Amino acid sequence: MFVVIVVGPFLLFFLGPLAVGAYDAHRPLTLRCTVDSAAAGTSSTRSLKGIGAPSTLVVINTKTCGELLLDRGVNAQNAEEIAARFRKGTVYDFTVGEATWNLRAFFAVLKVSPDVLRYESVPRS
Repeated sequence: MFVVIVVGPFLLFFLGPLAVGAYDAHRPLTLRCTVDSAAAGTSSTRSLKGIGAPSTLVVINTKTCGELLLDRGVNAQNAEEIAARFRKGTVYDFTVGEATWNLRAFFAVLKVSPDVLRYESVPRS
């Protein structure tokens, strides 16, 4: 009983994110998505003590891939500019972690969207 009550949640909430992050680092997945909108925003991390640190990001909404988050290279000074570069109807190749993408339904319950590792607009043909 102890294993289920104590060890199970520990593994899920502490070791799970480490495992997903390690897997994602070695298994990138490229998605082709059409952008609906992009906006600068902030998120907050929270520690076990309830203390959080804000971070700036760009929230990208797409027709085919849902919501994606871009935080690499984004800061308070450039977030609006980066968000404005994403044009509605433009197709992009977004690279995300494979595990995060495959577990996105689970993460959606926790209000977590996949992080964009890289992106590139797809030239119109």
